[in-house]
Amino acid sequence: GRCPPEMAVVGGFCIDRWEASREDATESSAGVSEIPTSRPGARPWFSSSLDTATAREACARAGKRLCRSDEWFNACG
Repeated sequence: GRCPPEMAVVGGFCIDRWEASREDATESSAGVSEIPTSRPGARPWFSSSLDTATAREACARAGKRLCRSDEWFNACG
């Protein structure tokens, strides 16, 4: 399938090319916005500060969803 430019096709599904970050993040600041994005050059929204429910909500706000375990291992394993 076709994916937006900021995503890659892996195993038949689209996955973000870059880690999740906050909309106002820069290379030197993680930002404070609650609006998620995925782009190069932005400090990641560290997963250690997110619980699963918050991560799901952030994905939903971006029109996406968390990867299933099999998708994650296929893309990153």
